[in-house]
Amino acid sequence: ASHRDFWLEQYAEETTVLDLPTDFSRPELNSYRGDILSFELSAEQSEALHVIADEKETTMFMMVLSLFNILLSKLGNQVDIVIGTPTAGREHADLEGIIGMFVNTLPLRNYSLGNLTFIDFLSNVKTRTLEYFEHQSYQYEELIDELKVDRDLGRNPLFDVMFLYESDDDHSFDLPELQLELYATEH
Repeated sequence: ASHRDFWLEQYAEETTVLDLPTDFSRPELNSYRGDILSFELSAEQSEALHVIADEKETTMFMMVLSLFNILLSKLGNQVDIVIGTPTAGREHADLEGIIGMFVNTLPLRNYSLGNLTFIDFLSNVKTRTLEYFEHQSYQYEELIDELKVDRDLGRNPLFDVMFLYESDDDHSFDLPELQLELYATEH
């Protein structure tokens, strides 16, 4: 109940639709044929961001999320930005050994107000992100149902942009006698 109350409080005020400038009109039906924009930072850029993140005791996820919020705010000329991010959904130790998909989506809502310095905004994002992850056990689908969000077949409820931060830290592992084949098709 406390997780539910937290999320309902975060979305007590109606959200605004992120209206990014595009070179085509938005389809009436969501085709799910979005795009992925991936980029890599140079070693110097990454190090500079790491220094700021360390000084402000934030993670690189929070640092890059803050920058992404500001970018979307500028592009959409809005201050109320909601970005979805996936979570592993394995909060309990009991789930660690179980095979299966437990992913939940968190709708991260931040306000990039023009009078804040970047450091102040980063601090706000840090605080809010920690709160969001603390309450991640409340399912996104339940939140949508509870909020009674007006459905638009051309948009995702609450957010249109997902954010996933991957670091280049080597997390590889070796599984002998396992062969994996991946096939990609375009629809």
